[in-house]
Formats: sequence, C-alpha cells, structure tokens
Amino acid sequence: MFGMSLRDFETVDIVMRVPGSTAHAALIAYDTEDVPDEAEREALLGRKLAYYLEFVHSGRFRNAYPELAKHLLSIEVVCLFPPTNGMRQIESIGGREGKCSIPVNVTTDQEFRSRMGLKPRPS
Repeated sequence: MFGMSLRDFETVDIVMRVPGSTAHAALIAYDTEDVPDEAEREALLGRKLAYYLEFVHSGRFRNAYPELAKHLLSIEVVCLFPPTNGMRQIESIGGREGKCSIPVNVTTDQEFRSRMGLKPRPS
C-alpha cells in the first residue's frame, strides 16, 4: 500500500512527465484510503487540490521542477477505491486573482494506468 493519502494534504504525491508526451506534466494525487463518508472524502480531496493549486501558483513547482515548468500541466487524482460522483465531476481547479485553472482528472488506478500506458498493478 502507498504511504500517500488525501489526508496528507500538504504533500504532492508524485510529479511526472506524461508518458508519450514531450510537453505534458502531471501532479499525481493518490486516494488510497477507503473513506466511507462521501462528504468527508470529497472535502479531503478539496484540501489536497487546493494545496496542489497553491504549489503551482506560488512558483514552488517551477523552482522544484524547472525542466517541467513550461509543460502543459494537469492534476491526476488516482483512486484505489471507486471515486464518488462528486469527485468525478471535478474537471479543473482555478486560481484566485485571475490565475488560470489546472485541469483535473479523477480516475481509478486501473483507468489511470491504462490511459498513461503503464503496467497494471499486481493483484
């Protein structure tokens, strides 16, 4: 199991260049816990996404990953348990003060791995 969680909302889980692309990078957030309360799970995701947005807009992303700074950027939320309907409805997260939004894709681990061309997770 991963050490990553929506509860760890002050950490970017993974930063990666999207496989097969020379100009697209992704911030990966893993949802590894089975949180039975949908409202709590969605609130946790909201906090994590707000942190990711601040990480990008504050310049910390650019400073930490200068080789990816000019890439198109998205946030990939990878769920080990099926995402809620509310989670699936999130398409982007926007900044304040006119700063542009970042696309958000909420998927299952299997969907994410298939879309990225990654090997399936061992059972």
